[in-house]
Amino acid sequence: MVKNLLGIAGLPALIFLLHACKPKQDCKPPIGHWTDNEGKEMIFQENGKAFWLTQFGSQYDTLAFTYKSDCAAMPAALEMQGFTSGPYTGKTLFAIFEWSSDTSFRMQFDDVERPAIFDSQQASKFEVKKNSF
Repeated sequence: MVKNLLGIAGLPALIFLLHACKPKQDCKPPIGHWTDNEGKEMIFQENGKAFWLTQFGSQYDTLAFTYKSDCAAMPAALEMQGFTSGPYTGKTLFAIFEWSSDTSFRMQFDDVERPAIFDSQQASKFEVKKNSF
């Protein structure tokens, strides 16, 4: 079949087939206010600064940090560091993330090494926080 296709259409057809089989990744930094709907929120700003909010009843514990995203990595990578307080002070969190839609993504991180694949037990799912402050 491929031989016949090459005989008829030549190299342009082969290039088209190879491109069609290539995995696609739509990626952008996770700019915005996100929630996992379980008490964890992340706010990523365009300037590389971010906030991690954890809700305890009606109160929030807020950790400021910086981040860098790398959409060329497969899966897309995120590094979070510069935590000003809390258990990650002085550490870098190595994360992977993947967009599910324009309004949701999943992320998984580790403070030792970047995860290679998503583990459904470890990954957090985030969606746009509605009515964010």
